[in-house]
Amino acid sequence: MAGLDYSGVREPDYHEGSWRQSLRVTRQVEEVSRQVLEKWKNREKLAEEKFKGMKKVTLPRQVYYDTAGIMESQQQEFKVCSDCPGVNTIHSTNDRGDSLIGVQIPRQACPACQAEGYRLFEQAAKLKVKRRFLQDKAGNQYFAG
Repeated sequence: MAGLDYSGVREPDYHEGSWRQSLRVTRQVEEVSRQVLEKWKNREKLAEEKFKGMKKVTLPRQVYYDTAGIMESQQQEFKVCSDCPGVNTIHSTNDRGDSLIGVQIPRQACPACQAEGYRLFEQAAKLKVKRRFLQDKAGNQYFAG
């Protein structure tokens, strides 16, 4: 299927060259880009400083799905690991009584984190959640229970 020919479509009231970004905005973009690149170059040192001595990082979050009228509460936990990105777990409940636990093992997971991911998935079977999921990117496996 080739799709529709849109070569004749023109933006109304658009005249090439009439819209210019101000020098102030250009400089702000350059400065933010410089800062981001600097942080990226030092990401390992910054991560070591921020997460030193921590075993896990917990991020609570609430999401309201306005089209469905559902309020979801999430608690995301990352296992801090010096050998790999660590295991990612999401505990989710909503105001309709649904709940789940999702466990994600990253592609570069070390053997300890791979085992921890499977342990968390099995442990979730004993909790009062309606669904549980395991995405093992390292082993290219997916499980639902």
